[in-house]
Amino acid sequence: MTKLTTVLSIVTVIAVLIAITLFLQRRALQKSQTQRDFLAGYDFPKLIGSKLQLRYPALSDRDIDAVFEALREWFQLLQANPKARFGMPSRVVDDAWHEFILMTRQYEAFCNGAFGRYVHHEPNDSASAATSRSGNSGETALARTLVLGFGGATATGAIMASGFHPNLFNIDEKLGIADGFQYDASRMAELMMLESDIRRKNDSGCSGGGCSGYSVSASSHSGDGGSGDGGGDGGGGCGGGCGS
Repeated sequence: MTKLTTVLSIVTVIAVLIAITLFLQRRALQKSQTQRDFLAGYDFPKLIGSKLQLRYPALSDRDIDAVFEALREWFQLLQANPKARFGMPSRVVDDAWHEFILMTRQYEAFCNGAFGRYVHHEPNDSASAATSRSGNSGETALARTLVLGFGGATATGAIMASGFHPNLFNIDEKLGIADGFQYDASRMAELMMLESDIRRKNDSGCSGGGCSGYSVSASSHSGDGGSGDGGGDGGGGCGGGCGS
């Protein structure tokens, strides 16, 4: 084999590898867009709303629609950040998620369409973090929901200036949910500062407890309602603070 033939063979192999890589990237992008479109247009089962109205009789049909949009917002956050660990900011949205999980076949089909996998529901410390300033892992997960979901420094400025609250963080108060989670402007700003500090420590390469709170992990937890990459822990609720 001549030197020219060898070079041509190497070039051909490289070109084929590049073509395969580009093809796989395009397919991955198309799949992601399909999943985003599926979630954006998904109609949550009406039975979820009926179950919520049994638990919270004061909720109107319009209120249920607001809960569904907040639930969609939550799933979009998980969809956009598949390896991050988040804290659930809303009791009523968490209840809706639990009711959905109990509809095992529909929830599994939804997860396949929106995520390509089964998304588990894992209790964490967010329930206590919703009202606590202890800096526990649930508080960190809750801060991450605010930072990654709602615009970082821009959201911080809006919170400080005008009391801006993302939907997931104010829906319990807005709908008058008994024992719902509530966040005033100072609490929201505190969560922003917590996550910012953890990011800074993590970026500096430190180790130990100060950094471990920002580590990410894939969703691969066990629970009821199915198997794979999703499920529900305890079925009836985890006290309003759950993560993915």
